[in-house]
Order: sequence, then C-alpha cells, then structure tokens
Amino acid sequence: MENLDSQPKNYELAFHITPDLDEKEATQKAGEIESIVKKIGGNIKVFKEPTKTHLSYPLKHKHYAYFGFINFSASPESIEQLGKEIQLQTPIIRYMVLQKDLDDKRLAPTAKITTRKPPKIQEESAKAEDIEKELEEVLGKI
Repeated sequence: MENLDSQPKNYELAFHITPDLDEKEATQKAGEIESIVKKIGGNIKVFKEPTKTHLSYPLKHKHYAYFGFINFSASPESIEQLGKEIQLQTPIIRYMVLQKDLDDKRLAPTAKITTRKPPKIQEESAKAEDIEKELEEVLGKI
C-alpha cells in the first residue's frame, strides 16, 4: 500500500531578495531558487520573476525588496530540505512556503489585487479680488 504522505502536494514559495542587488542579479538569484526547487524534485508550475517593491514594514532594515514566487508540486518530505537550501542563500531576506490547495483562489497568481485610491479633494477656487480684499482687511488690523 502506497503512503499517502509521500504523494506530491502543491506548494507556493514566496521570497524577498535584498534590494542591494541590481535587477539582473536578482533575476539570477531567482533562477538559483528555481534550480533548488527542481533539485529537491519539485515540478514547477508557475514562476514569477522578482520585481522591486516597497515593503509595508522594513525587513532587515530594508524598505524595498525584490519579490517573486514559485508555484510547484513536490513530496512533503522534500520541503524541509528546500528550507535548508534557501536559508543558505544570503541575498534572501525572507521566504515562506505554503501548502496550496488547487481550488484555493486566495493564493492564485492570477488573482487581481486592487488598491483603493484616496478620494479627490475639491479645492474651492477663490477669486483674486476676494483674496485682495481679505488681505487688505488683515493688514488693516495690524
């Protein structure tokens, strides 16, 4: 009987790369992460190239980082090895591996993220004559 725990499961690996690297070096580092996933026996489904983004809060005193992610399937036993390999990568300032359900839309890379724009403030247009009049009144009181 086959052990159900050794069946491949779907995962998402999200990572932040230090902003001290230039874009080309960050892309190369992401390629190294991709090769680590393949090395542990992972089957890559989606790979998002890292892009520089502003962080909501500083990570290791950095306000920006290159963010990328990889969706892949692998055996649960190999995930621990993946973590050990990624921890050896010094330009990686943070990473997270999540088990991903195929029906889970929250982690889908195609999910559209929207941001709310602040409401526009309407400025009252003042006439030059009114401004002059108020200015004269203020100066007259001095």
